[in-house]
Amino acid sequence: MELPADPSQAIETIIAKFQIPWKGNVEKSTRIFINKKFSDAFIKSGVQLKDDDVIALIPISGGG
Repeated sequence: MELPADPSQAIETIIAKFQIPWKGNVEKSTRIFINKKFSDAFIKSGVQLKDDDVIALIPISGGG
């Protein structure tokens, strides 16, 4: 899939393309990882995406 090099824009593109209802429960119960790093840390590092990078949306599992 062609994505922008900016990780934040890439994530927004994925959410829009697959019509993920992100705001609300999905946003609260899903974590995004880029190359096995939490997306916030990856984005703060200033690194741009390259070919073969992996973005994963992982639902939180567990409970009380």
